[in-house]
Amino acid sequence: MIRPIFSNVQRSRCKMRISANCRAIPSPRRRKDRRADAEKEPLRGLCGLCVSAVKPIRPRSAVSLPLIVPFLLLALLCPACSKRGESAGSEGEKAQIPTVHVKVATATRGNIAETVEVPGSIAALPNQDVKASSLVAGRILEVRAAEGETVRKGQLIARIDPSPYVQQRDQSRATLAQAEANLENARKDLARNRSLYEKGIAAGKEVQDSENQVRVTQAEVEKTKAALEGAQLQVARTQIYAPISGIVLHRLLNTGEQVSGTPSDPILEIANLDTVEMEARIPSRFSGYARVGQKLKVTTASYPGQVFQGEIIAVGGSVDPATDSVQARLQVRNPGNRLKVGMFAEGELTVQQHTNTTLVPASAVVKAENETRVYVVQGDTAAKKPVQVGIQNHDQAEILSGISPGEKVVTSGNYGLEDKAHIVIDK
Repeated sequence: MIRPIFSNVQRSRCKMRISANCRAIPSPRRRKDRRADAEKEPLRGLCGLCVSAVKPIRPRSAVSLPLIVPFLLLALLCPACSKRGESAGSEGEKAQIPTVHVKVATATRGNIAETVEVPGSIAALPNQDVKASSLVAGRILEVRAAEGETVRKGQLIARIDPSPYVQQRDQSRATLAQAEANLENARKDLARNRSLYEKGIAAGKEVQDSENQVRVTQAEVEKTKAALEGAQLQVARTQIYAPISGIVLHRLLNTGEQVSGTPSDPILEIANLDTVEMEARIPSRFSGYARVGQKLKVTTASYPGQVFQGEIIAVGGSVDPATDSVQARLQVRNPGNRLKVGMFAEGELTVQQHTNTTLVPASAVVKAENETRVYVVQGDTAAKKPVQVGIQNHDQAEILSGISPGEKVVTSGNYGLEDKAHIVIDK
């Protein structure tokens, strides 16, 4: 029996002798005096009963082979030790196969374009951004519009004090009346002298003088009429009207301020923003792809997700050496006047386009070390597959080789994912 043999060993505290090529299992009581690795290695995988039964001491002499055999049989035949070893092995295998929660998508066929981001700023179209100023000098009586307000063409937007010009108009009217009266008298004198000349009473020279006087007073009347029209025009110019329909960008002067009557003193800046212009800078290496009439998608950080339609109307003929770019002008439709003057925007210039090609979400492509790969779903695992990527943009990537349309690829949770890792697909 094995049990009596061990009991005798424990009671008599026999000294185990082993060959020169073997080691004795150190006693647990002297664990602090021995190396940790030499102590634990022989007892690893034994149950508590076997450990308590095996209490070897420091070897002093060799032990015969019959004394070693029972200890080996104990480790092999003990059910507890064998179960512990199997469970430890299965747990190790499970720990080596991680389970990861992922999201997947299906590879499809479609079209994809390579685009280049073209930065620029928004401006009003030529002749659609004007500064309204007064054509007469004077003091501003009122300004009827402010920043952000919409005005119509011909709408009254400001008034200048008309008093000085009203006085000039009235004086011109009086002068005209006087000139017309003088003309009437001159015409009467001419008629009288002609009558006397026909009767032989007046000389012919008197008739000529009367005719000259009529012509002089007639010219005076015309001159006075022109002065009156000028005075009336100055009075009318004291009221300032919007030259175009649009939005007031800036209110430059206020009530009570003085204006000189020249364009150097604008009162309001008005712009029509139904269609705006984008002044873009195209990198010189891509300038050859820009053509007049080409359509571009225009976006801005102020309105995420909204796309405005633009068209190239002019491409510059020189390269700016400071920025290595070519200037281009785009017309952009602006529904609702959402794009503002001075706003930063970006256009997508199409460089090349591929049709009927294999596409996956851009997030499915993983670039690690010197390899580009995707993870393909195979049952409940994710298999790593090296791929060759063609055109790639923000949303999609073209796969030239490695996978086929219809295969499911991991789009989330794929960074750091091991090959053949167990996965759980999140809906």
